[in-house]
Amino acid sequence: MGMEACHYPKHKYRKLSWAFDAVYQPVETPFQQLVTSLGVQFISGFELFFHQGVDAFFIFTGLSVKDEDSLRETLSKSIIDKEKSTIATSISR
Repeated sequence: MGMEACHYPKHKYRKLSWAFDAVYQPVETPFQQLVTSLGVQFISGFELFFHQGVDAFFIFTGLSVKDEDSLRETLSKSIIDKEKSTIATSISR
């Protein structure tokens, strides 16, 4: 579908009970904005990124993440801070 445009007819999204985006950065995408504006439950690509990391950590170390909520919050803040920094840098050029 791409990040800049959603080519699937917009009226068909209303029939969905949920939608998923595999893009994890930026956290908010045009697709997310579209489907949530139509009241469709949305699962972000960040969740894919997060759970892949948690599962990979377990596979490679045999250890489980003890506090997924804290890890999710830290990673989410880090990605959002990076996005803000990237935007500020591109504006100053």
